[in-house]
Amino acid sequence: MTRRAAALAALCPLLALPPVALAQPDPKSSDTAFTYQGRLTESGAPANGAYDLAFTLWTDPVAGSQIGNPVVVEDLSVEHGLFSVQLDFGASAFDNSGRWLEITVNDDTLSPRTPITRSPYAVQTRGIFVDQNQRVGIGTTTPEHDLDIESDVATARLTTNDPGPLSVSRLLFKRSVNAQSIYTGLGAIDFANLDDVVEASISAGRLGAGSSTRLDISVGVGNPTPQITIFPETGVQFGPNAVKPPLAYAKVVANATVASTPNITSITHSAPGLYRVHIDGGFQDTDITLVTVGFSGVATARVVIGGDLLVETYTFVNPHVQGDRDFSLVIYRP
Repeated sequence: MTRRAAALAALCPLLALPPVALAQPDPKSSDTAFTYQGRLTESGAPANGAYDLAFTLWTDPVAGSQIGNPVVVEDLSVEHGLFSVQLDFGASAFDNSGRWLEITVNDDTLSPRTPITRSPYAVQTRGIFVDQNQRVGIGTTTPEHDLDIESDVATARLTTNDPGPLSVSRLLFKRSVNAQSIYTGLGAIDFANLDDVVEASISAGRLGAGSSTRLDISVGVGNPTPQITIFPETGVQFGPNAVKPPLAYAKVVANATVASTPNITSITHSAPGLYRVHIDGGFQDTDITLVTVGFSGVATARVVIGGDLLVETYTFVNPHVQGDRDFSLVIYRP
């Protein structure tokens, strides 16, 4: 004999609510399953016995489209009109759009459909979507990465509320294991175009075990050589050409040293337009020296016996006559 279900309502203890399905996860089931509790009456009285139930998910309370496959529960035990089932339509079935549950009992379809509402804790996750592979989407229901954010103006803000002087907002890239290769990447930021092709990149890593970290900046599709690389010991490298910080520098006004680095041991003014510069350890043949003078002046620099640098300044009017001029001196050592 076929039992006919006259009504179906959600079980909501202590509250008198209209029929509703609460999408509330069950910790004992899969990540996407939820518990549905209901009350089944037959001829106005609480139902008792075994019933065959089928649950389908829809996009509209009356018409719409069915989402996914039916969930069929056979010989479900109903006592005093109460029952509880586990329903799993998969993560993709819920994309923050409205969903309604249609229930069939022993081949009889109940009406109206029951709306699927959020559980209280899920209210704070509106706009966040998690797919079957546990990829998280914000503003998208088709995340392509572990975290995928899409919006008209995509913005991620990091704010610190600590008033301490050393407190700053940080974005941390951490590697949990060492790479089994020559190069160990520590983190990267890629900039891609409409076709998902990376056109620029900022990355940090190490070459070899125990080596120092380097920061690479690259611009251009498929560019194998970073245009700018920063090393902690040797400074900045532009492409294949290394540019190191200066070994020493000095600024001289007439016959007085205004500023210099500790590497410059002394600057001696021995005669008009004649300056002898001594650096710790002496000059080397491979050192590169740049000397600039103020307006209307000429300067020369050469290494003399003893490893000192001899700087000679001349007036612009008569370059054969030495005269005190303001000049700046920079020394690079490859």
